[in-house]
Amino acid sequence: MKIVPTVLGPFERRLTIARPTPPGAPASELPSSPPVVLIIEDNARFRTALARLLARAGCEALEAAEGSEGLALFRDRGADLVISDIYMPGLGGLPTIDQLRRASRALKIIAISGADGAAPLNLSERSVDLGADYFLGKPFDPMALLALVERLLGEVERLGGAAARGEGGNA
Repeated sequence: MKIVPTVLGPFERRLTIARPTPPGAPASELPSSPPVVLIIEDNARFRTALARLLARAGCEALEAAEGSEGLALFRDRGADLVISDIYMPGLGGLPTIDQLRRASRALKIIAISGADGAAPLNLSERSVDLGADYFLGKPFDPMALLALVERLLGEVERLGGAAARGEGGNA
């Protein structure tokens, strides 16, 4: 299983997951579903920009304004990957990441924050300790985010998307 990128423009990139074809079945007959990415971010403009970027890249983007809303959306809809801000009103990113990781070991999680990831708060280390796969400091290059999403979604496909999405009783 492989993710094949297609460059669309300076900040656009389509991520296409090439799923294995069963013996004797043409690839055109396989159902294709886009990867599901849940964005948990309190800044509405930034959240919408991320959702548009990911949608143009071929993902289904779900949006939540804070951790509790994101957890409910994950339970209801599932996701292959979650991008979560750290500092938000309501349930913040660190406890949200912890609860997501407890719900699904296979789920891929990217923690993001405008606060410095290093000392004294050491958000990058704390978020990874709680279950994030990666910490990305704001501002970040959109292409770097898409490359990271591409890499992590490739890992999801190798593990089987349903397990990460919380399907089958994992959520």
